[in-house]
Amino acid sequence: MNTYYDEIFQEISTVQFPLEKLFLFQQKAMEQMEKIGYQAVKLVYHVESDPQKKKSFLISKNHTLYKRTAELVREAQKKGEIRKDKTAAAITTMVLQFYRGIILDWCLNNGSYSLVKAVEQALPLIYGGIKPEQQALPGGGDTRAPVRAGQA
Repeated sequence: MNTYYDEIFQEISTVQFPLEKLFLFQQKAMEQMEKIGYQAVKLVYHVESDPQKKKSFLISKNHTLYKRTAELVREAQKKGEIRKDKTAAAITTMVLQFYRGIILDWCLNNGSYSLVKAVEQALPLIYGGIKPEQQALPGGGDTRAPVRAGQA
């Protein structure tokens, strides 16, 4: 998958807006997950969650997925597309927690729904929480102000 993440990253390099790149990056990664199939992905998650394993590559900051996502988050922050009151590392972690969570849910449901469509529906909501106020969201969605700490 690391090579595939690099290929996706190269493929989207001409996209002007970093947040749109992040959306496309995650969407294409989910397309690949669907191609691999829930059974193979489920096996990877099972092996990576073994209590005897010291640290999973799925949460490693050296994993290509983390590096590429962090790069896109930093670029989006620099261009004002993602809020700056949180660090790029914190936002990257949150985005990847969502990413792993939706993949795990898809696996637990034995691939019974389209992972790509689920991501297309959920990402605008996730991005709403990391965007500055009054900015359009990639993939549709509204421009509501993000939830601030202490609000819910």
